[in-house]
Amino acid sequence: MLTVTSYASESVICKAFTVLSEFYSGKKVYQVIKPKHYFSVHITYRWRLLSKDNGRSWELMTHERYNNQCRI
Repeated sequence: MLTVTSYASESVICKAFTVLSEFYSGKKVYQVIKPKHYFSVHITYRWRLLSKDNGRSWELMTHERYNNQCRI
């Protein structure tokens, strides 16, 4: 499941789906953010994917919102 929290262009959303399909096929495309063990994927310099539940659901967000979510 992918949730988009901000306006994203079609190309960013397509790239996010491409990366997620690689993740679900078994390729390691993510980083683990410690100490909370969130999964993170950099889509572009401005957009990030974040999963707080080990990859079951993902949220596409700007890097500003991403930074705030990782600090909490």
